[in-house]
Amino acid sequence: QLKLGEHVWFLPLEEHTVGCLIKDPEWDRWCSGTERACWIVDSFDEGELLQPNIWTEIKRLIKDADEAARDRLTLIIFVRETEAPEGLIKFLTQFYGQNFIDVELMPLDIKNARRMIAQKDFDATLAAIRTHSLQGVCCIPAALEYISRHTDATGLTEAGVWEGVLKELLREKGKSAARKLVPRQEIDCQFKAAARMAVILTFSELSGLAEEGATSNAPSVAELFKADPFLREPRLQAARDAIKTAMFIGGRFAQKNIREWMCAFGLRDVSLSRLKPLITDQDGNLTRRHWGVISLLHKTTKDKKEIREWLCEKNGGVVPQSDLSTLTLAEATEIVDRLERIANTTEWNVGLWGERGLKNLRVGGIGDLLAERLVDTSRSVTKRDLLVQIAIETESREVLSVAKTLVADTSENENLRRSALGLLLKGEFRP
Repeated sequence: QLKLGEHVWFLPLEEHTVGCLIKDPEWDRWCSGTERACWIVDSFDEGELLQPNIWTEIKRLIKDADEAARDRLTLIIFVRETEAPEGLIKFLTQFYGQNFIDVELMPLDIKNARRMIAQKDFDATLAAIRTHSLQGVCCIPAALEYISRHTDATGLTEAGVWEGVLKELLREKGKSAARKLVPRQEIDCQFKAAARMAVILTFSELSGLAEEGATSNAPSVAELFKADPFLREPRLQAARDAIKTAMFIGGRFAQKNIREWMCAFGLRDVSLSRLKPLITDQDGNLTRRHWGVISLLHKTTKDKKEIREWLCEKNGGVVPQSDLSTLTLAEATEIVDRLERIANTTEWNVGLWGERGLKNLRVGGIGDLLAERLVDTSRSVTKRDLLVQIAIETESREVLSVAKTLVADTSENENLRRSALGLLLKGEFRP
């Protein structure tokens, strides 16, 4: 077993880069030696949130090491696909060439899911996932476990599952039995207080709060409450209790995705007029910095049609998406319907829509839907061309046979046949 300090050492990057260069004696010792090493940078995107441009220090360390040292190093960086700094990706691609590999972590598969859940509950869990269209969240172990314990619940939604998972975090203080007995009303109050704190921290660009008795430049919970009329007793005590649970670590939300979900829950009752200035820039465009929260608002504001439609409109007719949340087939179908309506009323080149998130429509069943609509000759050429573009972006193999027929049919529109040919040429999709 490897021991910290013997064969493994830990370096909190964000602490070393606040106004100074990373200077670590272990790194210098390794560079001057002959041993091989594996450097793992975990939660890179969260580090960037706490200390912007950490990636420039990683770049400097790699460049400053000599070629012999670099040959002995394996560098693994864990980061959200949507938040990997372009500068870092460009540097690694140029510096390492073919040795730089961009891979996606495998989600929870059915084999490991069976190991998590007793067989007697597994079939009921699968049925609940299908009934409530929870395919987008069931690949997360904590969410799957929650679903397995609530198979009899009615009206389960992705947001509802996440709310349940997050409330269970508020019960955790080392998972002691006493926490399981906390009244639901108390947990609900802590949840509301934590959601409010998530909103304030997110939009005030604060990374966290000072823990009681700790020396820190961050504001305390009490100071936060003084500035917000919502945060009054008993919510002050609820917030103090919440910050001591597994939802937080050292005064910060334990994970960035937890804070973003909590922020989205904290905004679900906010009116559109109050929401707009929070998530748009001076030109009225949705802000990329808060894209994770923006993508979740479509989940947490299910009963607010005005907000959901505005979010889609601001994103070119497509629901804002991040890797925090995936679409169901029903949601993807709704988006295709909306895009077809847009296609009939605009000269906007559908080829540009790939940049607006068409890849996020890649859900189970979308290929069959596109193929069925594409053979419908009563649809306009513009609509059918859009369907081909979506098939390309979603890598829908089910549409290939229809595309072959289109290309061979000389009575079809020439532009549509050309688009179908483009689909065939890109037909060697990833497995």
